[in-house]
Amino acid sequence: MELPRVLECRLDAPPLGLVEQLLGPVPAALLPLCVPPSCDSVTAFAGMGNLIKVLTRDIDHNAAHFFLDFENAQPTESEKEIYNQVNVVLKDAEGILEDLQSYRGAGHEIREAIQHPADEKLQEKAWGAVVPLVGKLKKFYEFSQRLEAALRGLLGALTSTPYSPTQHLEREQALAKQFAEILHFTLRFDELKMTNPAIQNDFSYYRRTLSRMRINNVPVS
Repeated sequence: MELPRVLECRLDAPPLGLVEQLLGPVPAALLPLCVPPSCDSVTAFAGMGNLIKVLTRDIDHNAAHFFLDFENAQPTESEKEIYNQVNVVLKDAEGILEDLQSYRGAGHEIREAIQHPADEKLQEKAWGAVVPLVGKLKKFYEFSQRLEAALRGLLGALTSTPYSPTQHLEREQALAKQFAEILHFTLRFDELKMTNPAIQNDFSYYRRTLSRMRINNVPVS
């Protein structure tokens, strides 16, 4: 994931700055299969909002500049535990994006099965094409759960007392960089997911077929 080498942040930026607008897609992207967020997740995202406000307005009543050096940021001893936990998850992020970008779906097989509902061979062919793809969707979902857990720990470290959000971002720049990497991943994930209708179509067909098989007492392999 490429990020700006050095990010200079102003605390007197316009209240509806670009970074604050990033908050909108985050929960949806971290929960790609639309599972309702837990209370802990809501608390975590509230903490994220405070951090983002630091980048877009004078939350600490201090209009000074501060520097986030993404090229040279290294975790301090106090950051290492959280940093290492988050880093384990972020190492898999690029692979998830590559898998999502290459996702082609089973649209042809599904259309054939729908157009010829009495043809058992086409039904089996469509089911055989969709099941492995749903396995990929499960992989995306499981990664989103790992990322959500990592984000919760990261936000806890970046919003804890006695320091203000501004002080945290200045003091813990390696964690701030990881926070930016998660936002970067989230927006890219949402972009790829929302522009590929095959994902929702495949999953919808899978759910309908699975429900029909259960109603008809058909064994699910």
